[in-house]
Amino acid sequence: EFPGSLPMGKRDKADSKQLKVLRSAYGLTAPYSVLCDGSFVNNAFEAKAAGSTCASILAPVLHCPAADVKCIVTPCIIHEIDALFGRGSPLSKHVADTALFSKFECGHAARSTSACDCIRQLVALGPKFLVATQDPALRNVLRPVPHVATAYRQYSVALLDRTDRADELPAGPASLATFSDDGPQRPKKAHRVAKGPNPLSHQRKHKKGAVGVRQATREAPRRRRKATAVPQPEA
Repeated sequence: EFPGSLPMGKRDKADSKQLKVLRSAYGLTAPYSVLCDGSFVNNAFEAKAAGSTCASILAPVLHCPAADVKCIVTPCIIHEIDALFGRGSPLSKHVADTALFSKFECGHAARSTSACDCIRQLVALGPKFLVATQDPALRNVLRPVPHVATAYRQYSVALLDRTDRADELPAGPASLATFSDDGPQRPKKAHRVAKGPNPLSHQRKHKKGAVGVRQATREAPRRRRKATAVPQPEA
């Protein structure tokens, strides 16, 4: 089941479980660095009239204050926004606001890499970024990556997309060693080794009442008779 089809309570538990795995296995903790593509930025910009920003939309699903959410865009993402909405458009000016977005130099040549490929290459560097996108194709591409949580907006709230591998990883530092390209490798259970006989069961039995051996039964204590007065004959 996808998170969007779950009730609110179960959805919160699924999001918390996914973040717990990312924290314990990959060390991803607040403040979070979130790569926001053009589709998510545009969706959040439409909700700006209600006083929402990308950080305030993502904060509830990441279980942290908006100040701990660092929204990041790259030159490739900015170029795609300018190409789709026009340079100098309200959305382009919104992305250029340094108080809302931090610019990360991806190192790609200008206009040579799409925003989707740019995000994929940055995510492949390691557990550094989370991703926020409304593009289902990009979410499908990032779903098998174990160290990435992908957020999207639905019904005015942000949700975490399910992952194919992160939920199956055991929580703890050992999960990095048990993961391979073929999927998560469960640690093998140790086979139980047959134990030898109990050495105490082969001891020689002692005879009842032998010296130095406590008797199995105890004699019941003798009861004292009450002294009764003997009647004296009459004189």
